[in-house]
Amino acid sequence: MFRKIKMPTAITILIILLSVSLCGFAVANNLTTQDISSNSTSRLPQKAIFEKMGIIYTYSLSTNKITPLADDGNKKYIPRLAPNKNYVAFAYAKDYDKFNMLKVGILNLKTNEIKDIIIDNTFTNEIMDIQWVGNNSIGVEGHISPHIAEYFTYKVDDGSLIKRCQGSLFNSLKDGKSIVYKKSGSPYDDNAEIDTVYIDDTPVYRADNIDTKIEDIQVSPNISKLLIVEKDNKNNKNFVVTADLDASKNLISKSQKASVNTAKNKRLLLLFDEEDNVFLENGIKSTKLNKEKGTWEDISSPIDSKMIEESKKNWEKLNTSLKEYFKNVDNNDIVYVSSIFWFD
Repeated sequence: MFRKIKMPTAITILIILLSVSLCGFAVANNLTTQDISSNSTSRLPQKAIFEKMGIIYTYSLSTNKITPLADDGNKKYIPRLAPNKNYVAFAYAKDYDKFNMLKVGILNLKTNEIKDIIIDNTFTNEIMDIQWVGNNSIGVEGHISPHIAEYFTYKVDDGSLIKRCQGSLFNSLKDGKSIVYKKSGSPYDDNAEIDTVYIDDTPVYRADNIDTKIEDIQVSPNISKLLIVEKDNKNNKNFVVTADLDASKNLISKSQKASVNTAKNKRLLLLFDEEDNVFLENGIKSTKLNKEKGTWEDISSPIDSKMIEESKKNWEKLNTSLKEYFKNVDNNDIVYVSSIFWFD
């Protein structure tokens, strides 16, 4: 979520694909394009940040060194690096001695100081994810039930609440001042269980029927478009809806739907570039949406064999360093490490 992509996306795509094959779902599930994208197109990211056993670490390829961050005895989970790489947001373990208090910490990497933000736990009982909205605010996803989550955006400098809502598939507009998310209707509504996209309290897009489920929502970098991924379970078809967004009113002015063929067991990756072009990656294949025709057209893949081999070696170096650093700990392999993010 909160993706800002620069094309070519070779480094971003390659790391996602290799993380799935080398590290398993436990690692790949926490990867986002914002966190692992590199501004350099000539080399792969050389550093990583991760969490193991409630401690956040950094890793450097150049030195093969693993370093703990702010190891003050408090358990820290879900580390998320700010886009400017000056801060790390993380979730504390739930404090059962203080009425199940939920907290997020903001670690200043330059001063090693931590600023805490208290999360409202009236309905939320667990922090599930944290995402940066620019460099000055964060989004926090909380668990309410298996089908409903709660989402908050907070200012980082003073910890004040910007916005909150309940639903799923959250994203953010305007530095957290507006939130886009999905709801699946209400049993008291004639359109019960039909997936609907909202911006704040306003419905802006509804799926065609109960069998069509909205699986992803993304916002373009300049907040002019929404990208909505749909799955027609009855006919086993995938669709991508590109919708023009009137950012001043938070309303969709028009939209178009394109059918997308995806290979079996392949992860679908959809990206915007800074000019609001839409790209789809399915394995090594790259396609671009023709906005006028509403169809996907093949483009040259930006990934080459040398980059693939270099990336594999980088993951292997990290895994070797992990086994050495945690040699006295059971389960010291990379698959037992959470939230790995590569960066420069």
